[in-house]
Amino acid sequence: MNEITKQTDLGTLAERSRIAAKYLNQMVSCGNVSERRQLLRSLTQELFDSCATPHLELVRTRQDVVQFDNTMGSYFSLLICPLMADLRLSKKEQALLLTCARLRQRKWIADALERIQPKSDQPKRAAGRVRTWNDLEISVLDEDRLCYRFDGSGFTVVNCADMGFADGRKRPTEHKRAWGLLVKIAANNGRLPIAEITLQNKSSIQTDIAVIRDSLRLHFTKSASSETVSNLKSVDPLPFRRREGYKTLFKITLANR
Repeated sequence: MNEITKQTDLGTLAERSRIAAKYLNQMVSCGNVSERRQLLRSLTQELFDSCATPHLELVRTRQDVVQFDNTMGSYFSLLICPLMADLRLSKKEQALLLTCARLRQRKWIADALERIQPKSDQPKRAAGRVRTWNDLEISVLDEDRLCYRFDGSGFTVVNCADMGFADGRKRPTEHKRAWGLLVKIAANNGRLPIAEITLQNKSSIQTDIAVIRDSLRLHFTKSASSETVSNLKSVDPLPFRRREGYKTLFKITLANR
């Protein structure tokens, strides 16, 4: 994909107009708040998908994924909202639609990554098998989001807050700094060389590494089997290796590399 052009968007204009007309006619006569909101969700989802579908077909490389992601960021304000201008949406409804659009963006970026990502070297494990840190692949999308998958399965997109790094209830400074360190480790393919650890920064790095370990364990043990929980909690996902530095047991990279 050399670039995503306005012509691509214009090519789906008729389709978006058709979708909008279908739902707008229903909402005009809808007096139920709950039903109206459901119609708005469905409308936003269909409009977003009609924009994303032709763009996804142009994705070939990691750089294309980043451009696709940036382009999707403009769908809501430039392509979806204008079609709803006559609805006089409340602030709650606007927030609802923005949330819906962001969720669809997560879904499509995961599809784009799946499209260009090489098949995992490891075969998919059977359902119910115990997962290990070695089965995890992480790709950092930008300064606030990453995606991951286990055992070569489909990608899941999450943000900094989802991973527990933006929790302001306890020591928010360390959490934000720890996220930045995780991104730095991703840029170095899962490594923090010992040459980058000095007497001046050693204490802060150790603190951030502890936050990263705790956040990863907490996130990836949610809804996991008891055997997987036990395994992930008992094994250090980011161990320190003498004369080398820190090295993740899982694969982590930047999405644009």
